[in-house]
Amino acid sequence: MFVCPLGLCKLSAIRYQLSGISYQVSGIRYQVSGIRYQLSGISYQRSDIRY
Repeated sequence: MFVCPLGLCKLSAIRYQLSGISYQVSGIRYQVSGIRYQLSGISYQRSDIRY
């Protein structure tokens, strides 16, 4: 453990939290895009069955 001024520690903690939130948002976006790809694949399968 290293000792640092409280202000710097708080700033670094806030930065870590913000980076974590951004990673979560990007993960949610990836999940949404994956769901969209799955839905488009299902629609393609249905069109294949129709034809």
